[in-house]
Parts: sequence; structure tokens; C-alpha cells
Amino acid sequence: MTHFCRVLVAALIGAFAFGSPARAWGPEAHGMIVAMAEAHLSARAATEVRRLLAADIDDKGNPVVHTRLDEASSWPDAWRPTHQETSPWHFVDIPLDKTAFDDARDCHLDAKNQPTTERTCIVAKIPEFAKTLVDRSQGDARRVEALKFLIHFVGDITQPMHAEDKYDANGKDDHGGNFVKLPYYGQPQTNLHAIWDQAVPEKHYGWPIVQPPDYAYDHVAARTAAKDMDARISRKDRARWGKSGMLARLPAL
Repeated sequence: MTHFCRVLVAALIGAFAFGSPARAWGPEAHGMIVAMAEAHLSARAATEVRRLLAADIDDKGNPVVHTRLDEASSWPDAWRPTHQETSPWHFVDIPLDKTAFDDARDCHLDAKNQPTTERTCIVAKIPEFAKTLVDRSQGDARRVEALKFLIHFVGDITQPMHAEDKYDANGKDDHGGNFVKLPYYGQPQTNLHAIWDQAVPEKHYGWPIVQPPDYAYDHVAARTAAKDMDARISRKDRARWGKSGMLARLPAL
């Protein structure tokens, strides 16, 4: 699974670094990210991923057979409203005026933004779910859940608004850009976080605005866009991006 995780991150950074419209991580972009990664999985990893997806459930707990990663990549967002304890898992609030992540400062907030002893941020959850995913003693239900969280969070962590928080002089924060209100191409009530998450690729491709709870979108169109983007990433860049220290410590499938 080390290779799987590295491929995911390479795809994420590729989409971001090329200045493409997928520099935002809404449902379509999450789908594009995992579609790029899936195209580079080893045969062994791809087989195991398909086997796990065949035992998937939707956000209501109903069985649903998925055959591709993009069909499950927004599940954590659909799951989140009724499982608020998972909210802090999607981001890490590193103060914008700081130079680096600090675990004690940035990774211990609960769903109500209150301090907790538990490590709740996305930096902790990615390796946690990777470990569960490769542990065959956990059973398929837990492993497919871990797979869905993992592919989603590897996307989320590269979205700038999922990794920062700006504080004013009174200590009030902007919740990763969610409190920064501004219009965007006829959407008067949107905010900076939402623009990064979703509005940019939808505007670029002319896709309709995707709404919860099901986050339905044209998967074929997103896969086509992902294939085009993936073709522009060089082998040299893939090798360089796959050398992350954190990923090198993840367990193998």
C-alpha cells in the first residue's frame, strides 16, 4: 500500500503543480485525483482495491457495490454531517503566521473546536487509516472504510484551506477561509474555502454546481479530465513527488 499512497500524493501534487483547474478539492476534483492515482496502481493493489470496494456501503449504511475509487471518494463528506466526530479529521489548522505544523498546537481539537487529548487532525488520520487498510485482521468493513477516508484525506490535505487558519489580533480565526465571504462568478454567498474546494473546476469545465447530500456529478467527464491531466505529468516528476518521508513509513499492502 506504500506504492498506492505514493501514487495518490503524486497525482495530487501533479494536479496542483500544473496550475490546472483541479487545484480545488470538491467532489469532482476528489474524483479526478483518485482516477489519476488508480491508473498507476500495481496489479496487486488494484485487485485488492476492487475487492474491498465490492463490499462498500453508502453514507446510510446500505450495501453499494463500487468498482472504481472515484465512486467512493466523497463518501467521507456525505458521512460527516451525521458523524460530527469526524469533522476535525478533514483538516489541520496551522496558524497562517507560523512556519510549520506543531502537533500539540494543531492536532488536538474536537468537533466543537475545543481542546482534546486525542490526535484528531488530518496529519494523524492519514497514517492511522493507512495502517488499518493494510491490516487484514481488521475485516473488510473496517478496511474499506479506511480506504475511503484515506483517498479522501490525501486529497484534502493538499487543499490550502484544509491546512491553515488565519487569526486576527483578537484571536478570532477564519476557519480555513470559510468565514471569508466573497462573490465568485454569480455566486454571491460563497466563501474562499468553497471557491478552492469546488467552484474553480466547475467554472473552468462548465460543470454544474454539485450539492450534498449525494454529491452526484458526471464521473465520465471527470475521468476524462483526469486522464488528460495525468498525461501531462512526467515520469521524473512522479518519482520525485513519491519520496515523501511520511509516506515512506507507511505499511505495505
